[in-house]
Parts: sequence; structure tokens; C-alpha cells
Amino acid sequence: MDVIQLVLLYFLKYWLRREGESDLIMAVIFVTAILALPLWQWVAHKWSKRWAYVAGVAFWAVMQILLVVVTASTEMPIILTLCFLAGIGVAAAHVLPWAIIPDAIEWDEWQTGKRHEGMFYSLTTLIHKIALSLAVLMVPLVLEFTGYQPNVAQQSPGVLWGLRVLVGPVPAALLCAGILLAIRYPLTRERYAQILRELEERQSGGDA
Repeated sequence: MDVIQLVLLYFLKYWLRREGESDLIMAVIFVTAILALPLWQWVAHKWSKRWAYVAGVAFWAVMQILLVVVTASTEMPIILTLCFLAGIGVAAAHVLPWAIIPDAIEWDEWQTGKRHEGMFYSLTTLIHKIALSLAVLMVPLVLEFTGYQPNVAQQSPGVLWGLRVLVGPVPAALLCAGILLAIRYPLTRERYAQILRELEERQSGGDA
């Protein structure tokens, strides 16, 4: 998410030649993401949080790859449609990891007998800041390597190629890595329900 947010405006300006419509394009992505949040909550309830995350992030990865094939001659309705579809995947990536954390907290309490909400959320925030720092470092390095020149109307073919890679294959690969981790996530819905029952029994026994 951080890589895409950092490079998308460059992509719109130099590859799609639609800097004037950047506000509209960004709005379509993020408004769609907000509106799609209930959809992924429903999918998570219907399937599981893990498989909802896998489906949503895989869908988003495909949309990022499709963005690479659009050009400056692509009609605006097609671009907005792709952005709308990408926004649906963005919603899954935003809401579902945070929805999984409380389950992990319950598992930790079941394992240790203590609750560590602060530790879990602090660690998640720290990891996100590290990821953002890496993205902030990586994107300018890649652009510099390809020959990017600030405030130049026409960038070299190498820069345009680099922008397409940073918008499509790189985020898609990172999203797929997240999918692989999610598939290995061991806390199934049935296991989580069992843990909750055992925690309730412990609390009932302690109250007694």
C-alpha cells in the first residue's frame, strides 16, 4: 500500500498523462475502499477472515497488474473502472488485518493467561512505520536508478518502465507474499471458537 501511494501520482503524471484528473482517480479508489468495507466484513463472516483476506488481496493484485497495461490513450471510463475495482481490493487490505489482530490477542491470552493488546497494536504500528520507511527509501532509489529527472515534462523510457514496475509487479509481488503468509495462518474459525469457549470456562472458574 505504501509503495503504491508513493508512486501513483508519478504514474498518473508521466505515464498516463492525467495529472489533472489525479484527484478524481484517487477519490474513486479511496471512496470505493470505504464503501466496500461492509462487503469484506460480510465475506469474512461468511467464509473466514483469512480467506476473505486472501480473496481480497489477490483481487487487488490482479487489478494492479492490469493498471500496467493502460496507457495515455486509454479512455477515462476504463481507467476509473479499474480504479473502482482496485478500491474494492484496497478495502480488504485495510480492514481485514486489523480484524485479525483481536483473534491473535485472544489466542495469546489462551496461551499465556494474560492479555497484551498494547503489545500487539504497538508492534503492528511499528512494523507499518518500518514498511513505510522502506518504501520511502526504495521508490526514490528505483526512480533515480532509471534516470528520473524532477520537474521534467517528458521522462525517459527507462523512467516510464520503472514507474510501471513500481505500480504493477512490485506491489503485486508484495501482496502475494502477504497471501502466502495468510494461507499459513493457523487460527481457523473453529479453533478460534474453541479458544473463546476455553477462555470463558477459565473466567467462569475464576469467578466461582
